[in-house]
Amino acid sequence: MTSKEMAKPTAGRADLSFNQPWSWRPSPSAWFERLAELADRWEPSAELGLDSGIIQHALIGAAETRMTWLRHPCVSAITYPGLENRLQRDFQLAIWAAAHTDTAFGPITVPEPLWAWGPDGGYPVAPGTYDVDALGERTLSSASPGALALDVWARSINVSFIQLWRDAETYEAAHQADLRGELKLFLRASTAMEKRLVDCFDWVAAAVQVVVPLRQTSGEHSASSSSTQLPGTVFLTLQSELQIVEALVHESAHQHLYTAEAESPLVDPSHTATYPSPLRSDPRPLRGVLLAFHALAYIAASYFDALEQRLVATTILERQLQEVRTQLQEAEHIILANRRYLTKAGESFVERTVYVGQYSA
Repeated sequence: MTSKEMAKPTAGRADLSFNQPWSWRPSPSAWFERLAELADRWEPSAELGLDSGIIQHALIGAAETRMTWLRHPCVSAITYPGLENRLQRDFQLAIWAAAHTDTAFGPITVPEPLWAWGPDGGYPVAPGTYDVDALGERTLSSASPGALALDVWARSINVSFIQLWRDAETYEAAHQADLRGELKLFLRASTAMEKRLVDCFDWVAAAVQVVVPLRQTSGEHSASSSSTQLPGTVFLTLQSELQIVEALVHESAHQHLYTAEAESPLVDPSHTATYPSPLRSDPRPLRGVLLAFHALAYIAASYFDALEQRLVATTILERQLQEVRTQLQEAEHIILANRRYLTKAGESFVERTVYVGQYSA
Protein backbone atom coordinates (compact mmCIF):
# COMPACT_ATOMS: atom_id res chain seq x y z
CA MET A 1 0.00 0.00 0.00
CA THR A 2 1.37 3.43 -0.91
CA SER A 3 1.49 6.38 1.48
CA LYS A 4 -1.22 8.12 -0.55
CA GLU A 5 -3.50 5.09 -0.21
CA MET A 6 -2.84 4.85 3.49
CA ALA A 7 -3.61 8.55 3.90
CA LYS A 8 -6.96 8.26 2.18
CA PRO A 9 -9.69 9.60 4.54
CA THR A 10 -11.86 7.04 6.27
CA ALA A 11 -15.59 7.59 5.83
CA GLY A 12 -17.51 8.58 8.91
CA ARG A 13 -14.48 9.79 10.89
CA ALA A 14 -13.14 13.26 11.53
CA ASP A 15 -9.79 13.32 9.73
CA LEU A 16 -6.61 15.24 10.32
CA SER A 17 -6.37 18.15 7.91
CA PHE A 18 -3.23 18.49 5.81
CA ASN A 19 -2.68 22.00 7.16
CA GLN A 20 -3.31 21.25 10.84
CA PRO A 21 -0.68 18.75 12.05
CA TRP A 22 -0.58 20.35 15.49
CA SER A 23 -4.27 19.66 16.17
CA TRP A 24 -3.70 15.90 16.51
CA ARG A 25 -3.24 14.89 20.14
CA PRO A 26 -4.00 11.29 21.16
CA SER A 27 -6.68 10.99 23.83
CA PRO A 28 -5.16 10.78 27.34
CA SER A 29 -8.18 8.94 28.80
CA ALA A 30 -6.49 5.53 29.00
CA TRP A 31 -3.34 7.08 30.48
CA PHE A 32 -5.35 8.72 33.26
CA GLU A 33 -7.22 5.46 33.91
CA ARG A 34 -3.93 3.66 34.41
CA LEU A 35 -2.67 6.43 36.66
CA ALA A 36 -5.79 6.09 38.84
CA GLU A 37 -5.06 2.36 39.20
CA LEU A 38 -1.47 3.08 40.21
CA ALA A 39 -2.58 5.74 42.69
CA ASP A 40 -4.98 3.27 44.27
CA ARG A 41 -2.04 0.92 44.96
CA TRP A 42 0.39 3.61 46.12
CA GLU A 43 1.43 3.68 49.77
CA PRO A 44 3.56 6.66 50.85
CA SER A 45 6.63 6.09 53.02
CA ALA A 46 5.54 5.43 56.58
CA GLU A 47 8.15 7.89 57.92
CA LEU A 48 6.15 10.78 56.44
CA GLY A 49 3.17 10.03 58.68
CA LEU A 50 0.70 10.94 55.96
CA ASP A 51 -2.97 10.01 55.82
CA SER A 52 -2.54 7.90 52.69
CA GLY A 53 -6.29 7.38 52.23
CA ILE A 54 -6.98 11.10 51.85
CA ILE A 55 -4.15 11.64 49.37
CA GLN A 56 -5.04 8.54 47.35
CA HIS A 57 -8.64 9.70 47.12
CA ALA A 58 -7.50 13.11 45.87
CA LEU A 59 -5.13 11.59 43.30
CA ILE A 60 -7.76 9.17 42.00
CA GLY A 61 -10.32 11.98 41.76
CA ALA A 62 -7.84 14.15 39.85
CA ALA A 63 -7.10 11.28 37.45
CA GLU A 64 -10.79 10.62 36.87
CA THR A 65 -11.30 14.29 35.96
CA ARG A 66 -8.19 14.31 33.72
CA MET A 67 -6.29 17.02 35.58
CA THR A 68 -3.23 17.97 33.53
CA TRP A 69 -1.04 18.65 36.57
CA LEU A 70 -0.76 14.88 36.95
CA ARG A 71 1.15 14.54 33.67
CA HIS A 72 4.27 15.69 35.43
CA PRO A 73 7.53 14.21 36.78
CA CYS A 74 6.43 15.01 40.34
CA VAL A 75 4.12 11.98 40.13
CA SER A 76 7.07 9.60 39.63
CA ALA A 77 6.31 8.07 43.04
CA ILE A 78 3.48 6.19 41.31
CA THR A 79 4.70 6.04 37.69
CA TYR A 80 8.35 5.04 38.27
CA PRO A 81 8.72 1.68 40.06
CA GLY A 82 11.56 0.99 42.45
CA LEU A 83 12.85 2.23 45.78
CA GLU A 84 15.30 4.86 44.52
CA ASN A 85 14.83 8.05 46.55
CA ARG A 86 11.41 6.76 47.60
CA LEU A 87 11.09 9.06 50.63
CA GLN A 88 11.88 12.16 48.54
CA ARG A 89 9.56 11.13 45.71
CA ASP A 90 6.66 10.29 48.05
CA PHE A 91 7.18 13.64 49.77
CA GLN A 92 7.23 15.44 46.43
CA LEU A 93 4.04 13.78 45.24
CA ALA A 94 2.20 14.75 48.43
CA ILE A 95 3.37 18.37 48.11
CA TRP A 96 2.51 18.51 44.40
CA ALA A 97 -0.97 17.08 45.02
CA ALA A 98 -1.58 19.52 47.88
CA ALA A 99 -0.59 22.41 45.62
CA HIS A 100 -3.26 21.47 43.07
CA THR A 101 -6.25 20.30 45.13
CA ASP A 102 -8.55 21.77 47.74
CA THR A 103 -8.35 18.69 49.95
CA ALA A 104 -6.83 19.21 53.41
CA PHE A 105 -4.04 16.64 53.66
CA GLY A 106 -3.07 17.39 57.25
CA PRO A 107 0.41 17.13 58.78
CA ILE A 108 3.55 15.59 57.32
CA THR A 109 6.71 14.53 59.12
CA VAL A 110 10.03 15.28 57.42
CA PRO A 111 12.59 12.89 58.97
CA GLU A 112 15.59 14.19 56.99
CA PRO A 113 16.37 17.19 54.76
CA LEU A 114 14.16 17.02 51.65
CA TRP A 115 13.39 19.29 48.70
CA ALA A 116 10.00 20.68 47.70
CA TRP A 117 10.30 21.20 43.95
CA GLY A 118 8.26 23.88 42.19
CA PRO A 119 8.31 25.56 38.75
CA ASP A 120 10.73 28.17 40.10
CA GLY A 121 13.12 25.52 41.41
CA GLY A 122 11.59 24.97 44.82
CA TYR A 123 13.14 25.13 48.28
CA PRO A 124 14.77 22.93 50.94
CA VAL A 125 12.69 21.57 53.81
CA ALA A 126 14.46 20.87 57.10
CA PRO A 127 13.45 17.97 59.38
CA GLY A 128 10.29 18.67 61.35
CA THR A 129 6.51 18.52 61.17
CA TYR A 130 4.64 20.66 58.65
CA ASP A 131 1.22 21.26 57.18
CA VAL A 132 1.17 19.64 53.73
CA ASP A 133 -1.16 22.25 52.30
CA ALA A 134 1.06 25.12 53.43
CA LEU A 135 4.06 23.49 51.77
CA GLY A 136 2.06 23.00 48.61
CA GLU A 137 0.91 26.60 48.53
CA ARG A 138 4.48 27.81 48.94
CA THR A 139 5.64 25.49 46.15
CA LEU A 140 3.49 27.32 43.61
CA SER A 141 3.95 30.79 45.09
CA SER A 142 6.16 31.86 42.17
CA ALA A 143 5.90 30.54 38.65
CA SER A 144 8.61 29.66 36.14
CA PRO A 145 9.53 32.35 33.58
CA GLY A 146 7.79 30.40 30.80
CA ALA A 147 5.21 27.72 30.07
CA LEU A 148 7.97 25.09 30.22
CA ALA A 149 9.70 24.84 33.58
CA LEU A 150 13.47 24.33 33.59
CA ASP A 151 14.74 21.85 36.18
CA VAL A 152 18.51 22.28 36.02
CA TRP A 153 19.24 19.99 38.98
CA ALA A 154 16.61 17.33 38.08
CA ARG A 155 14.91 17.70 41.46
CA SER A 156 11.45 17.06 40.01
CA ILE A 157 12.38 13.52 38.93
CA ASN A 158 14.56 12.32 41.84
CA VAL A 159 15.80 9.28 39.91
CA SER A 160 19.10 8.47 38.20
CA PHE A 161 19.70 9.60 34.65
CA ILE A 162 22.70 10.17 32.41
CA GLN A 163 24.46 13.52 31.87
CA LEU A 164 22.68 15.40 34.65
CA TRP A 165 24.25 18.64 35.83
CA ARG A 166 23.81 17.58 39.45
CA ASP A 167 26.19 14.66 38.82
CA ALA A 168 29.06 16.78 37.49
CA GLU A 169 32.32 15.98 39.31
CA THR A 170 33.39 19.60 39.16
CA TYR A 171 31.41 22.81 38.88
CA GLU A 172 33.93 25.56 38.32
CA ALA A 173 33.51 29.08 36.97
CA ALA A 174 33.81 27.85 33.38
CA HIS A 175 31.02 25.34 33.96
CA GLN A 176 28.83 28.01 35.50
CA ALA A 177 29.39 30.26 32.50
CA ASP A 178 28.57 27.40 30.11
CA LEU A 179 25.38 26.60 31.97
CA ARG A 180 24.24 30.23 32.08
CA GLY A 181 24.82 30.52 28.34
CA GLU A 182 22.88 27.32 27.64
CA LEU A 183 19.95 28.41 29.79
CA LYS A 184 19.79 31.71 27.91
CA LEU A 185 19.67 29.74 24.67
CA PHE A 186 16.75 27.73 25.98
CA LEU A 187 14.81 30.80 27.09
CA ARG A 188 15.33 32.44 23.71
CA ALA A 189 14.30 29.26 21.86
CA SER A 190 11.18 28.63 23.94
CA THR A 191 10.16 32.29 23.71
CA ALA A 192 10.59 32.22 19.93
CA MET A 193 8.43 29.10 19.73
CA GLU A 194 5.76 30.56 21.97
CA LYS A 195 5.58 33.80 19.99
CA ARG A 196 6.20 32.66 16.40
CA LEU A 197 5.47 28.92 16.25
CA VAL A 198 2.28 29.22 18.25
CA ASP A 199 0.52 26.02 17.17
CA CYS A 200 3.70 23.99 17.46
CA PHE A 201 4.40 25.35 20.93
CA ASP A 202 0.87 24.61 22.14
CA TRP A 203 1.29 21.02 20.90
CA VAL A 204 4.61 20.73 22.78
CA ALA A 205 3.17 22.23 25.97
CA ALA A 206 0.28 19.76 25.85
CA ALA A 207 2.79 16.93 26.35
CA VAL A 208 5.67 18.54 28.24
CA GLN A 209 5.79 20.57 31.44
CA VAL A 210 9.40 20.18 32.60
CA VAL A 211 12.69 20.36 30.68
CA VAL A 212 15.82 18.89 32.28
CA PRO A 213 19.03 20.19 30.64
CA LEU A 214 21.78 17.63 29.98
CA ARG A 215 25.52 18.29 30.24
CA GLN A 216 27.58 18.19 27.05
CA THR A 217 29.75 15.06 27.19
CA SER A 218 30.38 14.06 23.59
CA GLY A 219 31.69 17.00 21.60
CA GLU A 220 29.23 18.54 19.20
CA HIS A 221 26.67 15.73 19.30
CA SER A 222 23.30 16.73 20.70
CA ALA A 223 21.27 14.41 22.89
CA SER A 224 17.67 14.21 24.00
CA SER A 225 15.52 11.65 25.75
CA SER A 226 12.18 10.96 27.43
CA SER A 227 10.58 8.10 29.32
CA THR A 228 7.13 6.57 29.68
CA GLN A 229 7.74 6.50 33.44
CA LEU A 230 8.47 10.22 33.74
CA PRO A 231 5.41 11.90 32.19
CA GLY A 232 5.62 15.48 31.01
CA THR A 233 9.43 15.45 31.09
CA VAL A 234 12.07 15.81 28.41
CA PHE A 235 15.86 15.74 28.71
CA LEU A 236 18.00 17.60 26.18
CA THR A 237 21.34 19.24 25.59
CA LEU A 238 21.19 22.96 24.85
CA GLN A 239 23.45 23.80 21.90
CA SER A 240 21.56 26.24 19.70
CA GLU A 241 18.08 27.71 19.45
CA LEU A 242 17.20 25.60 16.40
CA GLN A 243 18.56 22.41 17.99
CA ILE A 244 16.48 23.09 21.10
CA VAL A 245 13.32 23.56 19.01
CA GLU A 246 14.00 20.29 17.18
CA ALA A 247 14.70 18.39 20.42
CA LEU A 248 11.55 19.71 22.09
CA VAL A 249 9.44 18.65 19.11
CA HIS A 250 11.21 15.29 18.89
CA GLU A 251 10.67 14.33 22.53
CA SER A 252 7.17 15.82 22.66
CA ALA A 253 6.26 13.54 19.77
CA HIS A 254 7.43 10.59 21.87
CA GLN A 255 5.32 11.76 24.81
CA HIS A 256 2.25 11.96 22.56
CA LEU A 257 2.99 8.47 21.24
CA TYR A 258 3.31 7.13 24.79
CA THR A 259 -0.14 8.56 25.46
CA ALA A 260 -1.55 6.66 22.47
CA GLU A 261 0.12 3.45 23.65
CA ALA A 262 -1.57 3.69 27.05
CA GLU A 263 -4.79 2.68 25.30
CA SER A 264 -3.39 -0.03 23.06
CA PRO A 265 -0.05 -1.25 21.64
CA LEU A 266 0.64 0.19 18.21
CA VAL A 267 2.86 -2.69 17.10
CA ASP A 268 2.13 -6.37 17.66
CA PRO A 269 4.07 -7.13 20.90
CA SER A 270 4.99 -10.60 19.57
CA HIS A 271 6.83 -9.13 16.57
CA THR A 272 10.55 -9.06 17.46
CA ALA A 273 12.31 -8.43 14.13
CA THR A 274 14.61 -5.41 13.86
CA TYR A 275 14.99 -2.84 11.07
CA PRO A 276 17.32 -0.01 10.07
CA SER A 277 16.31 3.32 11.56
CA PRO A 278 17.18 6.75 10.12
CA LEU A 279 17.86 8.06 13.62
CA ARG A 280 19.98 5.22 15.00
CA SER A 281 23.03 3.32 13.76
CA ASP A 282 21.88 0.05 15.31
CA PRO A 283 18.88 -2.00 14.09
CA ARG A 284 15.68 -1.15 15.93
CA PRO A 285 12.41 -3.00 16.62
CA LEU A 286 9.50 -1.83 14.50
CA ARG A 287 8.18 0.22 17.42
CA GLY A 288 11.51 2.09 17.47
CA VAL A 289 11.15 2.90 13.78
CA LEU A 290 7.58 4.05 14.44
CA LEU A 291 8.86 6.36 17.18
CA ALA A 292 11.34 7.81 14.69
CA PHE A 293 8.76 8.11 11.91
CA HIS A 294 6.30 9.97 14.12
CA ALA A 295 8.98 12.28 15.54
CA LEU A 296 10.45 13.05 12.09
CA ALA A 297 7.01 13.94 10.71
CA TYR A 298 6.64 16.58 13.41
CA ILE A 299 10.22 17.79 13.20
CA ALA A 300 9.71 18.37 9.48
CA ALA A 301 6.46 20.21 10.23
CA SER A 302 8.25 22.46 12.72
CA TYR A 303 10.96 23.28 10.16
CA PHE A 304 8.31 24.04 7.56
CA ASP A 305 6.61 26.48 9.95
CA ALA A 306 9.99 27.92 10.96
CA LEU A 307 10.70 28.63 7.28
CA GLU A 308 7.47 30.57 6.94
CA GLN A 309 8.30 32.54 10.07
CA ARG A 310 11.98 33.00 9.09
CA LEU A 311 12.98 31.77 12.53
CA VAL A 312 16.63 31.51 11.45
CA ALA A 313 18.48 31.82 8.12
CA THR A 314 16.46 30.36 5.24
CA THR A 315 19.43 28.41 3.89
CA ILE A 316 19.88 26.63 7.23
CA LEU A 317 16.20 25.76 7.53
CA GLU A 318 15.94 24.54 3.93
CA ARG A 319 18.97 22.28 4.43
CA GLN A 320 17.61 20.91 7.70
CA LEU A 321 14.15 20.34 6.25
CA GLN A 322 15.54 18.47 3.26
CA GLU A 323 17.64 16.23 5.51
CA VAL A 324 14.74 15.48 7.84
CA ARG A 325 12.35 14.77 4.99
CA THR A 326 14.81 12.25 3.56
CA GLN A 327 14.93 10.50 6.94
CA LEU A 328 11.14 10.72 7.20
CA GLN A 329 10.68 9.00 3.84
CA GLU A 330 13.09 6.23 4.86
CA ALA A 331 11.16 5.58 8.07
CA GLU A 332 7.79 5.75 6.29
CA HIS A 333 8.94 3.17 3.73
CA ILE A 334 9.92 0.70 6.45
CA ILE A 335 6.69 1.22 8.39
CA LEU A 336 4.41 0.84 5.37
CA ALA A 337 6.33 -2.16 4.08
CA ASN A 338 5.74 -3.88 7.41
CA ARG A 339 2.29 -2.55 8.26
CA ARG A 340 1.00 -6.12 8.70
CA TYR A 341 2.70 -6.05 12.11
CA LEU A 342 0.74 -2.99 13.24
CA THR A 343 -2.29 -3.33 15.46
CA LYS A 344 -5.58 -1.74 14.46
CA ALA A 345 -4.69 1.22 16.68
CA GLY A 346 -1.25 1.28 15.08
CA GLU A 347 -2.71 1.46 11.57
CA SER A 348 -4.79 4.46 12.55
CA PHE A 349 -1.79 6.08 14.22
CA VAL A 350 0.38 5.57 11.14
CA GLU A 351 -2.36 6.90 8.87
CA ARG A 352 -2.47 10.11 10.83
CA THR A 353 1.33 10.33 10.94
CA VAL A 354 1.40 10.09 7.15
CA TYR A 355 -0.88 13.13 7.07
CA VAL A 356 1.50 15.02 9.33
CA GLY A 357 4.42 14.05 7.10
CA GLN A 358 2.67 15.40 4.01
CA TYR A 359 2.29 18.83 5.64
CA SER A 360 5.97 19.69 5.12
CA ALA A 361 6.05 18.40 1.53
